[in-house]
Amino acid sequence: MTGKVWLVGAGPGDLGLFTIKGLEVLQNAEVVVYDALIGDAVLTLIPDQAEKINVGKRSGSHRMVQEQINSTLLEKALEGKRVVRLKGGDPFLFGRGGEELELLVENNIPFEIVPGVTSAFAVPAYNGIPVTHRDYTSSVHIITGHRRSSGNTHSIGRAEASRNEKAAGSAAASVCENADASNEISGVTDSSVETDTSGRSDGLGIDYEALVRTKGTLIFLMGLSTLPVIMQGLLRAGISPDTPAAVLERGTTAGQRRVLATVSTLEEETDRARIEAPAIIVVGEVCRLAESFAWAEKLPLAGKKILLTRPKELISGMAARLRKMGAEVLEMPAIETVPIQPNPLLENCFKTDPDRSSGPWTGGRIDWMVFTSPTGVRIFMDWFLTDHDIRALAGIRFAVIGEGSAKKLRQYGIRHDFMPSVYDGETLGRELAQKIRQETRRETDLTGDSPIPEPHVRVLIPRAAIGSRELIEELEKAGSIELLDIPTYTTEYVTRGIIDARGQIEKGEIHYAVFTSASTVRGFGEVMKGADLSRIKAVCIGRQTRAAAQAQGMETRMAQKATLDALLDAVVQCAAEDRKS
Repeated sequence: MTGKVWLVGAGPGDLGLFTIKGLEVLQNAEVVVYDALIGDAVLTLIPDQAEKINVGKRSGSHRMVQEQINSTLLEKALEGKRVVRLKGGDPFLFGRGGEELELLVENNIPFEIVPGVTSAFAVPAYNGIPVTHRDYTSSVHIITGHRRSSGNTHSIGRAEASRNEKAAGSAAASVCENADASNEISGVTDSSVETDTSGRSDGLGIDYEALVRTKGTLIFLMGLSTLPVIMQGLLRAGISPDTPAAVLERGTTAGQRRVLATVSTLEEETDRARIEAPAIIVVGEVCRLAESFAWAEKLPLAGKKILLTRPKELISGMAARLRKMGAEVLEMPAIETVPIQPNPLLENCFKTDPDRSSGPWTGGRIDWMVFTSPTGVRIFMDWFLTDHDIRALAGIRFAVIGEGSAKKLRQYGIRHDFMPSVYDGETLGRELAQKIRQETRRETDLTGDSPIPEPHVRVLIPRAAIGSRELIEELEKAGSIELLDIPTYTTEYVTRGIIDARGQIEKGEIHYAVFTSASTVRGFGEVMKGADLSRIKAVCIGRQTRAAAQAQGMETRMAQKATLDALLDAVVQCAAEDRKS
């Protein structure tokens, strides 16, 4: 059975610019063939079970030549696989998407195209530059800024340029795929570059005179290494040296930077700022609007890349909050929770007849059930509702460690009866024990007889196999409590090899790591074993989480309260302090 290929544009980097259709296709992929410049957040969406093939190309470093990529797509489709070719930006804009389709068409392989948001428009927008504005220009022209290493060139057609020039007053776009977009070469001069002193064309295959006559916005993609050639070509073609121009580095990501100058000074200013690829060049009057229209850098977490750990099976609401505040977020599943199945101890808790073969009988009345995490709630309820009715829990009171667990419990139609003033195990145990003691005394006083043995209170705690001892120690102090501390799941460490988090940490590209539990800290430490974690500032939700991060050598900050809102506030405060310093 023949498979199918989808050419999917991943956008310029920001996860929010990845299309809904692209996400749907990616999540159903069996094979993903991906480029080097795909945003980390998009890469984390690739299904774990999918075969991942990195064909990334950067200047001077090619994992796989284009012919091999084409053959790989065909080979995997012939195996009957659902193949996603994940490409940065849009697959048909200097992405060689057309070339990759040719071999598929020859072999009757079905395919679909999922367009992506191109960096040519998104990156200027994130820098406050509208590519058209009726007070400045009514056309925009996208040009590839690099050349074939073989020296073969193709000039922009004069007829096309003439049509664009005559179309003043209407939006027009001239797109010239005149170079191999996957084979950028470094340097400015070599034997393949020949400059026509008339300014009409050069080794890049660009007719500068035609572009200058359009008076439109000029956008050069992949042109950082040939920036001097491009600026000189425009100047020789008669563009004003004072025409505004910009170089925009790593647009839509935490590394976003821009240099604003003029055509005559852009090379010097770019060198001074030490701009690196990937970057795009924008030339035109619309660059004047960048400072007044800039918005992305004004967000509270702009310029910050934040590593967020979470259990593998959970979707993080914190990630969305951080992105809304302007951060680039790298979600890194550090642990995986695995339910304990079968679980005879837990089963015996809800049996009226003891099963001696399964160990000590724990059946009978349960007065309180205590949940120390949303995961604990989910795993218990999934287990319980498999064979029981929710009404079987009638009469049991529920204690939760914090708002996250309470919210998860409400999803099953149950409201908590107790939540501690501070969301940690020690406070939960101490305050719940105090409440039980008070209720015990009240019941004793109501009898009018003294002394009467204190009522026996049975407390079930379904939680992780490795749980905090502080909770148990505080409850034991109450004296009248029988504890059923039963493991319902284990925690395993997971590693995602597709993202080089270790390398980013060592380069200082990760500004903060956000932890919502001590177990995710330990999982992260296990995955990053050997890395210098002192380079990371850890923002932690509570005391136990902070202690785990400090044990790993990280600089830490703790939220004032163990809630997601307070945790987000702590991250924003860190960013504000960093900007001041």
